[in-house]
Amino acid sequence: MRTRDPAEPVPTIRFEQEGEQVGCI
Repeated sequence: MRTRDPAEPVPTIRFEQEGEQVGCI
């Protein structure tokens, strides 16, 4: 389980919706 990384522009809104499927965008 990865949290929001400042080095990676990961959408936190989608991260909680999709889970870990969109974590590797």
